Amino acid sequence: APKTPFDLAMQATMRRAAALGDSPNRITLLRDADGDGVAERRDTFLSGLNQPFGMALIGQDFYVGNTDGLMRYAYTDGATSLTGPATRIAGFPPGGHWTRSILPSADRTRLYVGVGSMSNIA
Repeated sequence: APKTPFDLAMQATMRRAAALGDSPNRITLLRDADGDGVAERRDTFLSGLNQPFGMALIGQDFYVGNTDGLMRYAYTDGATSLTGPATRIAGFPPGGHWTRSILPSADRTRLYVGVGSMSNIA
């Protein structure tokens, strides 16, 4: 139960965004093979993640921004799932905002990861 007015407001906002509850900790791939705007395939692309949010594909590397770190996976064109081992590129301390947006630089040699602040007041 919320303890403060801030907690109550945060919970109400999260409820409106359908963001309450446990993360399924997976990325689902929807593929529209015939271009009609309706996905004919639905596959579990990656599973066993930790609150994944941001994603980026650079060449044959697929990056995922988990709440606790930036991960890299080998990618093959047309793959419907990734099963190989992950490489941890960076770790992030717990607390604060959980989302990890990923943005490649224009020349695709760097990745920028948004980690947010430890509070909404600072």
